[in-house]
Amino acid sequence: MIVMRIGGFISSVVVATLVGFSSPAVAAVEAPHVGAKSAYVIDSAGTVHYGKRHTKRMPVASLVKVMTAYVVLSEAQLSDVIRVDAIDVRYAARGGAATAGLRAGERFTVRDLLYALMLPSGADAANVLARH
Repeated sequence: MIVMRIGGFISSVVVATLVGFSSPAVAAVEAPHVGAKSAYVIDSAGTVHYGKRHTKRMPVASLVKVMTAYVVLSEAQLSDVIRVDAIDVRYAARGGAATAGLRAGERFTVRDLLYALMLPSGADAANVLARH
């Protein structure tokens, strides 16, 4: 009887050990290096997976340009041609924002304006696309 109890105990320990080692380990994930001043990763359930100064108020800066690009990619044709209006250029210049150097009267495809929007962070291109 004692042998049975010891055997049962050893079997239980072996099974528990095997189950413990066979389960996927939850490894500590090192935070990524993020060069931005602030970053925030959240999933659709609202769980925050990463935050760098995510509770600090920050100016929206180019986030509006990114959202403009998203809407344009969803709604416009890349081959559409748009004329630059004087108001697009004046509004961007007045705020001191970065521009792509567009001039009133020029015509560009949506594709080219997206490049002008995202590469030099052109506020003038953002205005033209938003108006389209």
